[in-house]
Amino acid sequence: MNRIMRYMRYLLTFALLLVASLAFSKPDRPIEKKLPPIPPVSTLAGKTNWGNLTIADGEVVLSQHPHWTAIGTVLPNGRIKLTWATTQGGREAHGLYSWDGKEMRGAWGWTDGCTYNDAGDLIGNIHGDRIYRVEPEPDF
Repeated sequence: MNRIMRYMRYLLTFALLLVASLAFSKPDRPIEKKLPPIPPVSTLAGKTNWGNLTIADGEVVLSQHPHWTAIGTVLPNGRIKLTWATTQGGREAHGLYSWDGKEMRGAWGWTDGCTYNDAGDLIGNIHGDRIYRVEPEPDF
């Protein structure tokens, strides 16, 4: 009988240790989803909502819009810095955009109302903006 009690005590101790270890164990880590890589900004080249976009060797040009043109560069951090100009009068504006793989999102502001800070961000009187591909009009 003593032997049986000893085995039962061992079994009970083992069961309590198992329950305690499960109770204090770390939860499973969430599965990290791998996002597909963002395509290069050059995939946006073509007809956009702000005219025809061309990108070559880090140089960005927006043309063929009735009111605006823009030239700029792709910065080492991946952001796009543009200088906008009106086609009539040539008034200039700064622009700073980020590429998310589908469109460029950012801000612009007239050069007399905004500037770049030390971190390279556009500050002052600025307005949100998007540049995205549009489908060309069909030829009939």
